[in-house]
Amino acid sequence: MAKLKEVYIQVWSLLNEDTARGKGLRLGYFLLLYFFIRIFLKAGWVNAYNIDSPVHRLLADFITRVSVFFLRLFYGDIAVSHDFIISISGKPCIELLPGCNGFTHIVEINLTLSLYPMTLKQKLIMLPVTVLILLFAAVLHFMILIPISYNAREWYGFSHNYFTKTLFFAFYFLCWIIWEKLRNGKKMSGKSLN
Repeated sequence: MAKLKEVYIQVWSLLNEDTARGKGLRLGYFLLLYFFIRIFLKAGWVNAYNIDSPVHRLLADFITRVSVFFLRLFYGDIAVSHDFIISISGKPCIELLPGCNGFTHIVEINLTLSLYPMTLKQKLIMLPVTVLILLFAAVLHFMILIPISYNAREWYGFSHNYFTKTLFFAFYFLCWIIWEKLRNGKKMSGKSLN
């Protein structure tokens, strides 16, 4: 048991180094944490993906309404129904299913944040920031898919399965960069984060 504690202390001190090696190890730790949490949740051991929950409906409502608000600049006759179906010129083009509203991404990345080597104060600061970043990503995801489903339906599957998933991973990486800056007390926008 003492040997295990020694190994834990050594690994934790490596993760907390303020060197390139420490940052690389933290990136690896972030990726491992994220993928283990994702596998755990996807395996069904935790019902974080209940698509009938009020949280899912609230997020779907928010995302569809914000998307329609901004896309009215390009499509004057865009509308959203009570069941989250977007129509342009009276033609239904896309439905936001509750499982595709970003809730799973928010749960996964915030569980990862909860286990990331930061102080509790830093985690409490980053929780709402991370949620806002991922809400922006979810709205952007849907705003990209609406014109594609309306104008080039044959590209919808590719765009949904590859392009916008890559977009979400880019936003995960952005979250990690911000976590690192906060963790190390670096300045962003000329203001100290600590």
